[in-house]
Amino acid sequence: MNKFSTIAIQMDPLEVLDYNSDSTYLIALEAQRRGYKVYVYQPQQLFVEEGKLKAHVHHVTFYKDLMAPFQVNDSHDVLLSDVDIIFLRQDPPFNMAYITSTYLLEMVSNDTLILNNPKGVRNTSEKLSIMMFPELTAPTLVTSQLNDILRFREKYHDIVIKPLYGRGGEGVFHFRETDDNLSSFIDFYKMHSDLPLMVQKFIPDVSSGDKRIIIIDGEPIGAVMRKPKKGDFRANIHAGATFEKTEITKNDQSICQQIRSTLIENGLFFVGIDIIGSFLSEINVTSPTGLHKINQINNMQIESCIWDVIEKKFHNFYQRKNST
Repeated sequence: MNKFSTIAIQMDPLEVLDYNSDSTYLIALEAQRRGYKVYVYQPQQLFVEEGKLKAHVHHVTFYKDLMAPFQVNDSHDVLLSDVDIIFLRQDPPFNMAYITSTYLLEMVSNDTLILNNPKGVRNTSEKLSIMMFPELTAPTLVTSQLNDILRFREKYHDIVIKPLYGRGGEGVFHFRETDDNLSSFIDFYKMHSDLPLMVQKFIPDVSSGDKRIIIIDGEPIGAVMRKPKKGDFRANIHAGATFEKTEITKNDQSICQQIRSTLIENGLFFVGIDIIGSFLSEINVTSPTGLHKINQINNMQIESCIWDVIEKKFHNFYQRKNST
């Protein structure tokens, strides 16, 4: 690979990113340092013309200056099969627009290295995917029925309820055995959604933090602990959680090893898993975050480690492509 190689990043609008914390920004900066030309586009800028997948892209230069973190050099159309690497990095909501973009990207998945694999992203619900590993998770129920939830709470006394496709701790509630508003909450939820809810036994260890581990090509390479703010059980950054240094324990290593083959088989190269206590709570595959804080707390440049692995994967991908 030479300095004229190109990458394209499917991402959120440049104007809305928080450059103090955005992981895609670090990935792009490191790509530039290595000599890549960086294109960015949004999902609605994908289009198919006469059987060819293209995108209206911006050629962008990123800077470490947070007051002026990027400059758009020019805008034009690109044939995505001619791009060396595509990063699928826009945030949820994981709706039909998101799903449609994965179908479109599949059109060039044999010609271009796409991280993460669009089919793998589409087939891996970030919350439901933990159901493949019940031995690693807290007791969990997925249902639309109030009676199922009441029975589950009667068994475990203390429960957490989450929407299946929320993010950042939005819509996550903790119901104790003595709470008498569970039924009204379910009634209200069903007025606004026909999707099932995820219900889990409450894990008190969450007060000590929710550990985010970054997994690259099946291997854990960094972690950070997110600790809930006082008076809140949610360890999400959007809910005001703080960060602490942490280690990848033997139990964490075991969890990573047990899910490794599933991640690799589905082309899920860049993954962020969440662990509460000893339990796997989520597998994030759309746009995992946490790189900034891992760097700050551990005095490292995790994006450089990530790119080292990407370039090896790129080399192997193109060797296989050219041999067929």
